[in-house]
Amino acid sequence: MSEVKYTTAAKILKVLGYILMMASVFLIMIGISGFFMGPIHPAIDPLYMLFSGLLLFMASLPILMMSQTGIVKPEFDVISLLRCSNADCKFTKGRKFEKDEYVFKELDEKCEKCNSNFYIAAIFEVERKPSKKKEEKTMNMKEVEKDSKQEESPAPKTPS
Repeated sequence: MSEVKYTTAAKILKVLGYILMMASVFLIMIGISGFFMGPIHPAIDPLYMLFSGLLLFMASLPILMMSQTGIVKPEFDVISLLRCSNADCKFTKGRKFEKDEYVFKELDEKCEKCNSNFYIAAIFEVERKPSKKKEEKTMNMKEVEKDSKQEESPAPKTPS
C-alpha cells in the first residue's frame, strides 16, 4: 500500500479539530456538572455551557473529516527540455532540472548529431510514478492476502 503524505494544512486541520473537540468535551462536562451540582460561578449558566460544547463538537467533526480525507502532496520531478540550436537538426532530449536554469539559456553541452550547442526549450514538472519494484511488491501482497482469504473460507459441505 502506498504511503500517504499529508500536507501541512491537513496536519494543522487535524490538530485544530482535536483541540476543538477537547474544548467541547470540557464545556459539555461543565454544563452537565452544573445541572447536578449547581453552577460553578453565578455568571456561568450550565445550559449555555452545554449548548456551547455541543456546537463546538459539531464544528470539530467537519474539520476532522476534512483532515482525514488524505490531502496528499504529489511529488514531481522537474525536467528541462534541451533542443539543438541548429534549426536543421531539431534534436531534443530531456534531463533533470539543474539550479539556475531558465528557458532559452544557451548551454555548453553539444548535440550528439550535429555537434551544435543545446539551449533550454522548456522546463516542466512531471508527476512521479511509483517504482516498478513497489508496484510488484504491492501486487504480491494483494495475491498473498487473496490466497489467505481463500484458505480461511470453509469448504462447502456436500450432502452425503
